[in-house]
Amino acid sequence: MTAETLIFPLGHYMGEFYPKTGAPMKYRRLRLGVGVPQLKDDPHFTMWAMTHGLPEPMGQTPWTREAAIEAAGRMGMSNAEQLTDDLKADGAVAEVTLGTPAAVEFARTHRLLPLMMGLGNTPEDRLRFGIGFVGTPPAVKVDSFVFEIWQWSRLHLNLWQTAQEFAKVEQKFPSGKPDSSPEGMLGEILSRLHVLLAANAAYVDQSLEGAATEEVRD
Repeated sequence: MTAETLIFPLGHYMGEFYPKTGAPMKYRRLRLGVGVPQLKDDPHFTMWAMTHGLPEPMGQTPWTREAAIEAAGRMGMSNAEQLTDDLKADGAVAEVTLGTPAAVEFARTHRLLPLMMGLGNTPEDRLRFGIGFVGTPPAVKVDSFVFEIWQWSRLHLNLWQTAQEFAKVEQKFPSGKPDSSPEGMLGEILSRLHVLLAANAAYVDQSLEGAATEEVRD
């Protein structure tokens, strides 16, 4: 079976930038590591937003370049292919093929950071956990595995360390995952991230300085 190549938005959206009073918007800003990439116009911003995924199909449709472009086309965007190429060239999105050395390298150089607040489960829905803001309905409800990713990934320097830690837990307390190696758990984690990204419950950032060479120690 051919490995899926998923597309991921990079960076934390920082809003519009106006250079002076009364001037038109110059660009939209992202924060990615210590850098501030720019989305130069509304079409690029819309396409970057599309790479997060759409709430409804999440968990059913792997969010690939093709899926994002198709969704953009349904919104009337005729140049989604070129916009995606531009975003990739600018470092605002990344494509990752699961189960490859390149996926491990991506994981070593990127981390997942949570947004919003954990709202827990409910007596009526014990198997799903809400993420959002207190006093409002959850922005998204996720299963326990995705909630654990959201909850614990911020403690690790990068997604590879997250995968290593999840592999240790799976090997000690098996839950039936098909591959409990760090590489297998990384594929499982990456394939589930869009559930969080589509709801803006988390974002993918660059790893901390030096994280690419760090390993989790026993």
